[in-house]
Amino acid sequence: MSEPIEYRPSFAPHVVGRYGARVWDAGLGRFEEQRIDMTCETCAATMRRTCDSGRVREHVQRFGLQHLHRDPLRNPGSGSSSQA
Repeated sequence: MSEPIEYRPSFAPHVVGRYGARVWDAGLGRFEEQRIDMTCETCAATMRRTCDSGRVREHVQRFGLQHLHRDPLRNPGSGSSSQA
């Protein structure tokens, strides 16, 4: 087995996802499931999923959205609303 691949979303660098390379199973005629281990280094939450679509980074990004640990009222410049 090869080294796990590590991915950290740019908007949540404290969230790390680790997963193996995508492997084609000729007997089944499709890719094998990839196990994804996700961890939030701020609150120590963990989550494990499997993915067979190849969209592993999307799973890690969704986990990252749940673990932003930011208060939007303390950082008013980060919002998407514009005032004219």
